[in-house]
Amino acid sequence: FAEDAFSLHSRATQFAIPCTWCGVGTTIYVTINTFNGYPVGSDGDLRVLEMLTEALAQVSTELAQNNGVIPTGVFSFVAFNAQLFTANANNHQQTWGVLAGAIMALASFMDSYGEFGYANFQIFDGGNQVGEGSVGPAPAG
Repeated sequence: FAEDAFSLHSRATQFAIPCTWCGVGTTIYVTINTFNGYPVGSDGDLRVLEMLTEALAQVSTELAQNNGVIPTGVFSFVAFNAQLFTANANNHQQTWGVLAGAIMALASFMDSYGEFGYANFQIFDGGNQVGEGSVGPAPAG
């Protein structure tokens, strides 16, 4: 997976939060409930960008093997001192494909916003909320 999967802030626009952000060409979307971005080019900004890129690469590897439900219903990925965490919600299950689409939609939102940073969000597939998640600091320890 290419490191430049997400362009660095090609079109900075401020959006009202909460914000619903759709994936391109898909029924997958995220609703961002809170967002705290880092200044463009800062360590925090780049850490979140790199972590999301690597998380998407791992999810894509899983997806290539099987687009089934995520075992245990929880996905946690830590890299560059940042964490992506998602869990099933609303009595529905996340699949690897939906999670990949949600990561891409979340990164697209951040890229368009002009900052990468910490967020809390819900994951939808069509009309169903299938997960909720967060991007935040890596757990201590």
